[in-house]
Amino acid sequence: MLHVSVDLAKSVFQVVYKDNKTSRLYNRQLTRKHFRQFLIKHQEPLCIGMEACGSAHFWGRVCEKLGHQVRIIPAQTVKFVNSSNKDDRNDAFCIWQSMHLPDIKTVKIRDESNQLLMSLLRLRDLIIKQKTQLQNNLRGCLYELGIICNGGCSTLVDAAQHAAAQAHEENKQWPELIAKICNSAIGLIKGQAKQLQTIDKYISEYTQKNESCNKLMMIPYVGPITAAALYAVMYRPEIFKTARHFAAYAGFAPAHTGTGGKIVMAGIPKKGKPILKRVLFQACIALYSRNQRAKHLDEDTEDTWLKCLQGVNLSKKPYAL
Repeated sequence: MLHVSVDLAKSVFQVVYKDNKTSRLYNRQLTRKHFRQFLIKHQEPLCIGMEACGSAHFWGRVCEKLGHQVRIIPAQTVKFVNSSNKDDRNDAFCIWQSMHLPDIKTVKIRDESNQLLMSLLRLRDLIIKQKTQLQNNLRGCLYELGIICNGGCSTLVDAAQHAAAQAHEENKQWPELIAKICNSAIGLIKGQAKQLQTIDKYISEYTQKNESCNKLMMIPYVGPITAAALYAVMYRPEIFKTARHFAAYAGFAPAHTGTGGKIVMAGIPKKGKPILKRVLFQACIALYSRNQRAKHLDEDTEDTWLKCLQGVNLSKKPYAL
């Protein structure tokens, strides 16, 4: 089977392959149109390798529809192979070299619905981040005027509206400017809150129709958002050998370093799936908060297990992780 590597881009692709008859290595540029023609021209199945990037899953689906095999190689593997300068020719050649490595790890191709669900979850996180930034900006502006807001979003909006109305009634200096700042910030905050409600409503309806999400929501403290994130990240459960394999894929396995037989364990790295990490952290915080409020605990409950992990009840034998 002919191995072909391609360095994907917006308009011009770099393609590398070795002719089986002449053993000549070709490294040339192709436009999007010519690359499609190249795929259609070869009737025999090709093994196409590409580096994991934004358009890798799209081109992977295109290649599979044409009857070719696809290997999406992680960027860390390609970077490890590259020992020269970085350019399109070297990148494509490094991808071609990575395809011949033994026991190489590849990325599974995702369908469009899974990619769109991940995009929706990323958009939701972006709106939450921007809403938090806007609230902090408005809170800081009010703090400079001597108004302290310690509550949540609703308390902040009420305080800003009251500050704008009070400045107008007392005829303070620049009342229009204060009202403009408060009203503009409040309008943006309410707009972002409305968008979040729309996204959350759609995700809730989506998870109710999805059988896998319904099974995930049977887990305590797993709601529609957490179930959607788990379903989107896991995608195909059969590709993971064990639950630990999925945990390592999602980025929950702690990092380690060492030499000479001395291994030092570090914390959980930032790599992995931040959306899944965030929603699972919120679920754990909810469980931890309920456990802190509980007064009477049974011995064989998850609350006792959590207490053992916290080191509160060290007299009992801790549960295995």
